[in-house]
Amino acid sequence: MPAISTEHQGEIARVLDYWFPPPSSPDSNPTEKWFMPPDAELIDSEIRTQFSSLVEQARNDSLDSWRSTPLGSLALIVLLDQFPRNIYRGSGLSFSSDAKALDLAVVSIAREFDHSPDLTPLMAMFFYMPLMHAESLAHQVAGISLLDNLSTRCLAGSFTATSPRAAVAVEEANKFVQSSCNFAKAHRDVILRFGRFPSRNAALGRESTPEEVEFLSRNPSGFAISGGKSN
Repeated sequence: MPAISTEHQGEIARVLDYWFPPPSSPDSNPTEKWFMPPDAELIDSEIRTQFSSLVEQARNDSLDSWRSTPLGSLALIVLLDQFPRNIYRGSGLSFSSDAKALDLAVVSIAREFDHSPDLTPLMAMFFYMPLMHAESLAHQVAGISLLDNLSTRCLAGSFTATSPRAAVAVEEANKFVQSSCNFAKAHRDVILRFGRFPSRNAALGRESTPEEVEFLSRNPSGFAISGGKSN
């Protein structure tokens, strides 16, 4: 695999600094922006303007050199798994690079990139998001196990990273990781019940079953959890 060029190192930093703001940023705890932004259209427009080109490059394999490092792989996962949900919100294109993101996540986890000392707990968590997004029970179960392990590492004080990025807001990040375990289980429960996410049916042109229609009427977010985040 070719080395990451200086230009691409800069692009990796740009993606990560946006999604995981550095300590100097007023937005150093970005969980609201990720999942419950007060102005989703503004965030979507911001990501569309700044990162659409990189997302397309990621989708057509032009950034595969990024796979060689933990931070490069994480940035690529964000481009493939997260940003399309903003750029193409409400469209089936939101999920069109999920398979590629899932493949990268599994390989990265096998290489233990999620244990890199350069990561905060929140950054490590995003290696597991493609598993949570997968319409596959095996991946759902694996994702929960990984998140539970990450939560245990947080509680044990395992995050002693040397970089400034990895030292920021660890306590708040730990709490968020722990709460995310419950949301991961809500994803699993939907797949266990339906074998897919009914909340995606309209965007993907899939016909909902009567049971799915009833479920969505009671759980508009697509998940049976209070304050749930739909993605």
